[in-house]
Amino acid sequence: MNATHSVLHKLSIFLFILMHFEVKSFGQNLHGRVLDSRDSPVFSAAIIAQNDKSQTVATCITDTCGAFCFLNLPIPYKLIVSHLGYKTTTIVDSVNHLTIRLEDATTAINEITVRGNLQMRVNEHGALKYDGNQLSQLHSVRNALDMLNEISVIQRNGRGYSIIGASSFNLLINGKSRGMNQEQICTYLSSLPTNRVKDIEVYYNSPAKFGVRGASVNISLIEEKENSLKITSELYEETIKRHNFSEKIGINIGIINKKLSLYMCYDGGYTQKRSVNNLYSDHHVQDHIFHVKQNDIRKRNSFINNFLFDANFSCGKKSSLSFSYILQEELPKVNSFAITDVNTKSQNSNLFTRTPTWLHNASLSFLHNNIELGTNITLFTQRENQYLEKIDEVKQDGTYKQNSNKFEVYMNGEKIIMGGRFTFGIKGNIVSTSSDKRISVIGKNFDDNLSFTQKEQTAQIHIGYRYPFAKKGFLNVSLASEYFHSTYIKNHERAKTLWSQCQIYPSLTCVYRPTSRSVLQLSLNSEKRYPTYWTTAANRILINSYCVSDGNTDLKPYVKYSSNLNYIIKSKYIFGMFAETSPDFFTQNMILKCTELLAIYKYLNFSQNYRYGLIAVVPVKWTSNISSKFTTMAFNMHQSGAIEDDLTFNKKKTSGMFRLTNNFVLFRKKISADISGWYQFPVIQGMYDVPSMYSVSLGITWHTSIDGLTFIFRGEDIFDTYRMKTKCSVYDMKYAFNHDIDMRMFSLTMRYRFKDYKETKKKSIDSSRYGI
Repeated sequence: MNATHSVLHKLSIFLFILMHFEVKSFGQNLHGRVLDSRDSPVFSAAIIAQNDKSQTVATCITDTCGAFCFLNLPIPYKLIVSHLGYKTTTIVDSVNHLTIRLEDATTAINEITVRGNLQMRVNEHGALKYDGNQLSQLHSVRNALDMLNEISVIQRNGRGYSIIGASSFNLLINGKSRGMNQEQICTYLSSLPTNRVKDIEVYYNSPAKFGVRGASVNISLIEEKENSLKITSELYEETIKRHNFSEKIGINIGIINKKLSLYMCYDGGYTQKRSVNNLYSDHHVQDHIFHVKQNDIRKRNSFINNFLFDANFSCGKKSSLSFSYILQEELPKVNSFAITDVNTKSQNSNLFTRTPTWLHNASLSFLHNNIELGTNITLFTQRENQYLEKIDEVKQDGTYKQNSNKFEVYMNGEKIIMGGRFTFGIKGNIVSTSSDKRISVIGKNFDDNLSFTQKEQTAQIHIGYRYPFAKKGFLNVSLASEYFHSTYIKNHERAKTLWSQCQIYPSLTCVYRPTSRSVLQLSLNSEKRYPTYWTTAANRILINSYCVSDGNTDLKPYVKYSSNLNYIIKSKYIFGMFAETSPDFFTQNMILKCTELLAIYKYLNFSQNYRYGLIAVVPVKWTSNISSKFTTMAFNMHQSGAIEDDLTFNKKKTSGMFRLTNNFVLFRKKISADISGWYQFPVIQGMYDVPSMYSVSLGITWHTSIDGLTFIFRGEDIFDTYRMKTKCSVYDMKYAFNHDIDMRMFSLTMRYRFKDYKETKKKSIDSSRYGI
């Protein structure tokens, strides 16, 4: 322990010294990037380098990342940057790393506007970068979350998302998770308007400064600035039809001037969802076999309120201060009615659950000269009341209270050293989660109280180096060290240490351009995932009279090693291969107890879990108004492990998925439509065999003749074909269930954007020449 702290202390001192000193390279080499006003790279910009006598000494063209490189330039140098779609810019400087921003200059010839049309690029960190403006303009999207559906390498599975070629990923906002899980970030994105999204970046190997490892999807938000005051406002209403109707209304306001950009969003409404679970099992209890058939109908009604606030203030040319606040409130009521037949004997049960939740998240960051300091606070509160009523039997009442507090501080920076970019950073996390549960059985005078607290402390240090290959690409290597300590206290007893571990995470990203139109992308990385507090807690959650969900106090964390190799042609076609392995991988499975008639959902570790395969993305533009995109993945997977009572499983499967997206632009871009469908071949998940699944969706956007008024119609799973079906046949553990989560949805959104207010400055007239 002391040795670990000594190493972290020495690394901290080393990073502190690097913040104040910069190593100069021999000779004056220049590396830089050319960006537009939205911080997107400018491809094929011409750069002329001159000496102090205005004599041309070198020229170059920017690549698809907007990057350029000059060797042995005189000091000072003068750069002349020009591009058809931007104003020509001249810069005189002597630094060895430069970021140049060009102002937009639309070139109109006979009412034909020339603009860039690269929807996807590879950025300077090796990510697949998708332009937010084009995603929102070319597709029927209601909010920022819908934009994920239109990215070719992101696949939606039910209400979750995945990256093809990666089994797991992190969802980030401006390079930060903000202390929220993926479900909470998805809720945030569903309230965020599309015009706030600048870019969506897909990483197979996340930059170390993000504070996460492995694959990630980063949503970069626009921080707009105007020379004079500008106020934007938007109002929308959405009607959703699943099994029942739901309503949502929202308003977005933006206040922008030369130094400040401030945005506020609110939406609220009432949602109604319905799910049906059908379970069939041959349950062995000692020497008896019970044939169980269960139908569980669950109705969920909920009031929701979401409020977003974020502001960015420019303190100078190289300094900015950012602040954001997120409030998510949900007040759900869940009624579950289950009919359980055991050997033809029927038993009914009702479960009533009230689970109000509140999330408060605040973040503050300061950026100066490529050094970023920040902090993040997340407060999560949940209050749950459960009442289980079995017909002709006793009734059970339970209350559950949970509070989770997260505090995070971080520092990230970068320096130019020996012609490359050196990155460094440090991050610390403190998490405290406390829960109290009380269960009482009415009529039996039974009361059980349980309280537990889990505390986590994390310290991370990372260093990395990005070395450019002139115009051909770059090599980015990084090394991160993490110390994780977690303790668990049950019923105010003595604290028990769950984990106290130090882990080293090396990673590599290499981008090479064999030609000006193709990119070869290689990434190698590792990541470690710890179980969440509730999966390890000695806690039982009631589902119905036959099913419960238990925590696993013996659950272990796992490390995943992955590699991806992609070949990208013309910023459109993607062909790749991937491989990943994660010993001790854990996921949820259902166990039939052999000592009692009870089905338990529980997270279990596997002894072996690996997957490797191929991916391909092929877009086709049939006409100027009709285009298609084919996405496919084929892979082989192997999972094995042991479950309770010394039962083992060993499964292998070759599988894949296919998706087709079609886009239509009609009536001079007044109407756009999307029709998409996907098919998933059978796969395995631990003990489960999961059969094939498929779904078809569509979207239509109508830009009316009324300026600012737009109607968006979307249909998800329009043929009601999506079903999560699983079956298990491991020794005497035989069961199957069909989970219908009410995926079919039709929505109509009316969105009206008011005319922007812009402050106009009146010009004063010099009247002195009139003799007044």
